[in-house]
Amino acid sequence: MFCFTVLGLPPPKTNKGNKAGPSYSSSSYEDSYASFQDAGYLVISNLVLFTRPCSSNGVGYVGGPAGPGGPAGPGGIPGPQGKPIQIVPAGPGTTPGAVAYGPAGPGGFGGPSTTSIKDVRNYFPETWLFQLEMTNPYGVYVSNETLPDTITEWEGSAVCINPNDGLGLSNTTSIRGFQAFFISYTLPISVIRGEEFVVVVSIFSYVNAALPVTVNLEQPKGFVVTSDSTKGDVCVQPNTSNSIRLKLKATTVGNVNITVRAETASSSQVCGNSPVYPSYARDAITQSFEVEAEGFPSENVHSILFCPTDKPNNTFTANYRLSLPNDVVPDSARAFVDVTGNVLGPAIRNLNSLVALPTGCGEQNMVKFTPNYLVLDYLSDIGKLTDDIKSTAIQNLNTGYQRELNYRHGDGSFSAFGESDKQGSMFLTSFVLRSFYEAQRYITIDNNILNRMQKWITSRQQADGCFPDVGKIIDTGIQGGLNNDKNEGAITAYVAASLLISKYPDNTVITRAMTCLSNNPASSPYETFLYSYTEALAGDNSKAQKRIADIKPRVITKDGIEYYRNPNGTKTINVETAAYAVLSNLQVGNSKQDVLPLVRYLTSNLNPQGGFYSTQDTCVGLHALSNFAMLVYKDPVDIKVSITGGIQEAVQINENNKLLVQRNMVSQVPSTLKIQAFGPGCGLIQTSLRYNTNTPPEKQQFYLQVTGQCTSADCKQGKITTFVSYLPKGKIAGMSVVQIKMITGISPVRDSVKKLASDPNNIIIRADVEDNQVICYFWEISNNYMSFEFDVEKVVEVENPQPGTAKVFDYYAPEYSASTSYTFKNSVSP
Repeated sequence: MFCFTVLGLPPPKTNKGNKAGPSYSSSSYEDSYASFQDAGYLVISNLVLFTRPCSSNGVGYVGGPAGPGGPAGPGGIPGPQGKPIQIVPAGPGTTPGAVAYGPAGPGGFGGPSTTSIKDVRNYFPETWLFQLEMTNPYGVYVSNETLPDTITEWEGSAVCINPNDGLGLSNTTSIRGFQAFFISYTLPISVIRGEEFVVVVSIFSYVNAALPVTVNLEQPKGFVVTSDSTKGDVCVQPNTSNSIRLKLKATTVGNVNITVRAETASSSQVCGNSPVYPSYARDAITQSFEVEAEGFPSENVHSILFCPTDKPNNTFTANYRLSLPNDVVPDSARAFVDVTGNVLGPAIRNLNSLVALPTGCGEQNMVKFTPNYLVLDYLSDIGKLTDDIKSTAIQNLNTGYQRELNYRHGDGSFSAFGESDKQGSMFLTSFVLRSFYEAQRYITIDNNILNRMQKWITSRQQADGCFPDVGKIIDTGIQGGLNNDKNEGAITAYVAASLLISKYPDNTVITRAMTCLSNNPASSPYETFLYSYTEALAGDNSKAQKRIADIKPRVITKDGIEYYRNPNGTKTINVETAAYAVLSNLQVGNSKQDVLPLVRYLTSNLNPQGGFYSTQDTCVGLHALSNFAMLVYKDPVDIKVSITGGIQEAVQINENNKLLVQRNMVSQVPSTLKIQAFGPGCGLIQTSLRYNTNTPPEKQQFYLQVTGQCTSADCKQGKITTFVSYLPKGKIAGMSVVQIKMITGISPVRDSVKKLASDPNNIIIRADVEDNQVICYFWEISNNYMSFEFDVEKVVEVENPQPGTAKVFDYYAPEYSASTSYTFKNSVSP
């Protein structure tokens, strides 16, 4: 993997793990990346580029001549090239001992010179200087930037565009952050309370004499140091490294900072008779990681849209019981209350994490794309778009756009897993078409991509005007809305809506699609409102209104909430139905009072991040909420909210803060929250209760068994085997996901995981490793048992490891799920 970060490219994943030490490998071989670089081309990709090993030139190695502009330092150590530049400190508190090296030039020197070093290094970004800037009238851009604390080399170039001169590429330049003395240590991604683990601190010295070093671990809150001491002395010989082992036990749940300091020891006794470096040296690193509770995580969320003036005495009151199950894990409960004056408030705050589900396929990736232009549209229309939100949303759009192109076929269509699927998907191509078209207001979308999608879609329209369900249909509402296997009316309505949104110019195609809807009656509330929305987009308001009126008797009303239940409908389908009902009503010109009960239903299903349950319901649901929010934004808001019971808070919602989400932590759980609000306007209250249980919380809809087995005598290598099936007899779960969380200290072998998707004996369509979890995607899971296995290895020593957990769920009906735990058998498998 290439050793530096090219400006505009995400850095290699190994950068994160190499927060302190330079690379020791070198190679003179060329590769594909070098070929592009030598030709002066810029490589822009969201893929990890596997290339030659990094060159070790100029990072303080014994022997060899110095490079140009960098004569040999003490002891014949070649010094880094170029002259020193000042590091801009990332925070207060500096001490001598470090230098950053800039581009080669006259006056170079060997070995580091003295400039400023932070007291504690804690700034380790994965991406640095990936941004869009404007030059001044002379074509110059100057900026002072904070050099990351990573001991590494950053190499980059700039790309510019000018309306007269076109595209320009700069020469490549580099900067190297380096210290002659530094430390490094690796922590697990997370640990579970009660586990003991070893922290190996490595000390690197590139000075010309031995260095006696004292390493000290600042004991963090929530940990017990189980080794003999929190510190130790070691001797580091010139141009080498040494290490010390410290053992910790996690005792408290939460995010914890670990700080390790190393400095010249007060005594040189540890180095014996070796010549000792006379100057003082020091380094310190702070890293954070999560201490999790044991067991299985659960979350209960209650959301309500309230309008005090609609209630008796113009006062809204509600009581919420925050109760815990009998087998709750001690000290695992956390609760908070969010209050905002806008139904989009949570989504605006959490654009990067609207759903707590994997997003590893072409349709799921869109949940990180579509909501961003909806938020940009809304905030732009009301004049409240800030630079920070705009920057975040546009970056998300650009990233999502590039990722989505990975799922594009050569014929211009899209499918869930791209070219690994036999053909493109009519549903997904239509979804991407409408989303890309809308997003081009904010980012550059290749018109050829839009045109080819429209051409691919329209070329498949049948003689009866319907569009076939080509490829895999992912949305369960379209797939399962009819009693038979084919539902050409629903897919045609969805496709026609996308063509209308993307301004497809041939009205004949739309007219024929409307004929298909007339000849294929809607058989569920979902289909009815999907038809109605499409007809309203086509300008046939009378037909759309008639559908809305005809299905009104089927509405379910409770406590000011209205919703429609579909046959065998999941939560996601019911949310989509309500969303299309809101969109249909607003498209034909009905009032906000007509849709307010439906909006209340939508908000009651919001998760704490502002999304819903899955991808399509989140995208369509937020579309409906954004249209409603634009309608009511000018309504005055001045609400006073009182929250008591386990918490004592008074919250004000007014014109100045109604877009903000005000979070209030609940100090006592279990408890009964009492909420009272009065004043004009509407607000959204969400109560969230998170806790862990010793047993799986959900009703088991799948059979799931996971086992771990050692494959070496020392148990440093092993394998994990999984068996899974769907329990309801005669039924099949749609696209499903198995998530296996690794036991602390165990890491999956990535090559072994990747092979799962290429094994013809498995029906796994994709397998990923994310945050020490293995995530496997299935097109479907039936009543027949399926099994798969992958290799793992021990990377951190852990005593008293807690069981790992695993979960399987239907992606588009997450309530259909099952969880289990697993451990490792110490005996070696045959």
